[in-house]
This record gives sequence, C-alpha cells and structure tokens, in this order.
Amino acid sequence: MIGMMLNKAIAAILALALAGCGAVAGWVADTPRFEPDNRGVVVIANDGGGNVENYLSERRRLEHLGLPIEIRGRCASACVIFYSLPTACMASGARLEFHAVSGGGPLGPSVQARQIRDTLRAGVAEAYWDEWRFSDEFVRVPTREVMRLDPAVRECPPA
Repeated sequence: MIGMMLNKAIAAILALALAGCGAVAGWVADTPRFEPDNRGVVVIANDGGGNVENYLSERRRLEHLGLPIEIRGRCASACVIFYSLPTACMASGARLEFHAVSGGGPLGPSVQARQIRDTLRAGVAEAYWDEWRFSDEFVRVPTREVMRLDPAVRECPPA
C-alpha cells in the first residue's frame, strides 16, 4: 500500500516537473496556439517560429476553424506556413523570414523543408525551394514582395 502511494506520488511529481518544461502528453514548449481576439480575428504577430510539426498541426487547426487571420510584424521560420491560409492577410509592415531548416527532428531537414514548401504558393514556394531554404541567415521578405511573388496574398486593412 505504501509502495503504491509512493509510486503515485513520484509519478505526480514527475508529471509536474515535465509540465514545467513542456513535455506532457506530447506537448512541446514551442507549440503555437493562436486564438481569436475580440473581433474574432486571429492575429499572428512577431512570431519567431518553432517546431515544424507543431506549426503544421496549428495550421490545420486554424484552417479548419476558418477564422480571419492577420499576419503582423515578423513571421519567421515555421511561422511562414500561415501566410498562405485561405483566410490570411498580411499587414503592410509585416515580413516573412525564411532560413535553412535546422535539425528537423526524427524526419530530418529535407522532409521538413518539403513540408514547408508544400504550404507555400507561387513564386514564394519557388524562391524558398530554389534559394531561401539554403540560407543560414534569415531571408527577410516584406509584404509587398510576398504579394509580388504570390498574387493571391491579400493585404490586411489597417489596424
């Protein structure tokens, strides 16, 4: 009986410790979760990116919700996969930032680079695949250039 209680106590302590570092139930600390503001708009602002798999999961969730999405400020690394959602727009001062995939987890960088490319459109997808995915430094692409490369991109109304 005491042994069982001790095991439960250890399990509870371990769960709390893991929760503190974002490792419970498959959740990773950089899992994005974007929620709508009081206007019902999901604002993605100054996001530095993170784990590609986690961002792809959030992209699927946002696409399913179908809410308007505004990209404002910096949208870097894995964040770039949101710009091409059907309900997304980019603010005039926003920019997408691309770079080479680092690590790539169990899938490896080439698989994750393809996963990112598959969410991009038109000239953005081409430039990413031909050039930007090899860059060790961020390639900064402002809204106007994104719109030139991908004419389907809409500019957000002023905030």
